[in-house]
Amino acid sequence: MSTENDLFVLNSEATGKPFQAKVGDKTLSFTHSSDLDQFALAELLAADIGDLEFITGMFKLALSDEDLATLRAANPNRKALTKLFVAYKAHNGLDVGESPASSD
Repeated sequence: MSTENDLFVLNSEATGKPFQAKVGDKTLSFTHSSDLDQFALAELLAADIGDLEFITGMFKLALSDEDLATLRAANPNRKALTKLFVAYKAHNGLDVGESPASSD
């Protein structure tokens, strides 16, 4: 890491590769968690919402509008969304246990 404290230098060194998932014949590209809007992410983490709302909220942050529309059109069930989210978390090096919004 750079010894400079320049925000833009630090930010560029902390970026990660996007997570990709295939939906039908399209490949969706999920922004790496380190590159998400950190203020919006903090608000989502602090929200008093259920697991499914948290997962879809994360996907809204991580996907482009076009990719989010593709995912929504595929109409995945809860189990498929959860598996996709677990894979996204693992790609980002995040704990693959329960989501912070879990009430279990």
